[in-house]
Amino acid sequence: MNIRRAKKKDLKNVSKLISRTFDNPARFENNILKGKLAFLAEEKNKIIGFIEADPDRIRIFCVDKKHQGKGIGKSLMKKLESLTKDIIYVSASIPAVPIYLNLGFKKTTGKRKKNGRQYQPMKKILTKQV
Repeated sequence: MNIRRAKKKDLKNVSKLISRTFDNPARFENNILKGKLAFLAEEKNKIIGFIEADPDRIRIFCVDKKHQGKGIGKSLMKKLESLTKDIIYVSASIPAVPIYLNLGFKKTTGKRKKNGRQYQPMKKILTKQV
């Protein structure tokens, strides 16, 4: 597996990954690669994971369903953490909450609702090695 910065030329394939991963991919259609930090995981030249942030707020985070549970999400998160200063925030979809908890995030408030979508605000405080 290779992790690298996402580029404009990856837009079509990242969009396909998002369509395969999310129940409602339409909400991401016009927002892919708009964040300041975007990385993807590749295996055999196929995009199998993606993370995008602004830089302390996760915008999109997904791993192909066929490749989940293999540490790909953890590797993408570590890459993002290496470029983030203190705290990473996310508005996690309810089904994704256990994944974020496993990655060290904590719930910051109760569940919220916006535009008919329920989410859980979460954050991860980073401890940098000196």
